[in-house]
Amino acid sequence: MRRTGTLNFFEIEKCGLYGFVSDNCYGLEAELALEAIKNWVSGRSFKTTVPWDDSAKSKSVNCYCHDVYKDEATGDFLFVLWKSDPDNDKSMVGVKLDSSGNLSKFLKPETGADQEDVIWGHPSYYWFMPSKKYMVSVKFDNSRCDSDMVHDWLNGCVNFRVKFPGIKKKEEVKASGHEKAFTRVYFDVKREVIEAAESTETKPTQHSSTQAANETVVKADDEFKYKVTFKFKAALKIFSTTDAKINEIAHTTKYVLNRKYVPTYAQGEVLEGWVGGLSRIPVVSKLFSRPSQKNKENLKVELKIETSPSKAEILDIIASSGDMDADGWEKVGFMDQNSRVTWAQEYRLTDSISVEDGGSDVIPAATLFGYLSPKRAEYIASIAKQKELEETAQAALAAEDLASAEAKSAEAV
Repeated sequence: MRRTGTLNFFEIEKCGLYGFVSDNCYGLEAELALEAIKNWVSGRSFKTTVPWDDSAKSKSVNCYCHDVYKDEATGDFLFVLWKSDPDNDKSMVGVKLDSSGNLSKFLKPETGADQEDVIWGHPSYYWFMPSKKYMVSVKFDNSRCDSDMVHDWLNGCVNFRVKFPGIKKKEEVKASGHEKAFTRVYFDVKREVIEAAESTETKPTQHSSTQAANETVVKADDEFKYKVTFKFKAALKIFSTTDAKINEIAHTTKYVLNRKYVPTYAQGEVLEGWVGGLSRIPVVSKLFSRPSQKNKENLKVELKIETSPSKAEILDIIASSGDMDADGWEKVGFMDQNSRVTWAQEYRLTDSISVEDGGSDVIPAATLFGYLSPKRAEYIASIAKQKELEETAQAALAAEDLASAEAKSAEAV
């Protein structure tokens, strides 16, 4: 069976070791971090690839890793993550675990099979190009994309689980008073690495930072001992017309529309539904919350809210729409006083791909990469062109603002 997938393109803005308030990177960049995560995953059962306690109530959604592929020629990675989903629907797939916590088979909700030791959810496909600092999500009809989840999973893996000999260390903290003993982990980037980066404002290579960590003697009173943590952040690419168009949308929007699927049993509770990207608007986030019940059937619902979002809020809403299908029902739109709607998805850099799934509900990482890689150069060129157009558009807007300010100044005189 052939499946059509939608590609959304992200630029990796941060990946490496950073101070809490610094934008300087002190090593451990994308390829090294992803390689280490790949090795960590390969030695673990499916059940233990979540970097946090999967029974913790603070996490409504857990993320596991089903499959990873690395292309040695390009240094690219394709991760097939697994998003556990508390809201049941017909597209869900169950991962049946064996006694060791590994995948034994996939299940469908209608099979009526044994529900014990089954993790229900959807695959999530992410392609990383470390050398270009790009990330691409691939969304099929039976998969899910969740950029926030990917951020949490990658940061959790590196900060709390994956070992980096010589640069990541741990110390046992003894019990004190009412506090029990615990283990503290930290990245021990050396003084010369941090000072060199901050003085030159350039990023050290991952080799130099790791080498410094391995070769320098650690001092117990080193003031740089707890200075850094691993951070991963990727931003959705938006079309170059956005800056000019966003100003227009901000001035004309009277309503924000949010189309979602909600459970049929909850027809009388539509206003309690999850509002997704609209949570970026403070008043909306206070009024609505995500339902905790299981989903059996889906009902198409449109939520219409009278509001005039700021430019920053509009950009956040567009960015959050990266996890929605461009042609699907679920989308966010901006309506003006004449009922004309501009959909957020129109301003994303996207593409599509057709893949033969081999009759499986989950596409192997190597198989999917085989379909994506022939167009790699084309994708990279498109993103590069996009960046060039964005810079041109921003320069034009800046010139327009300057001319307007000068005109007003002249009128005042």
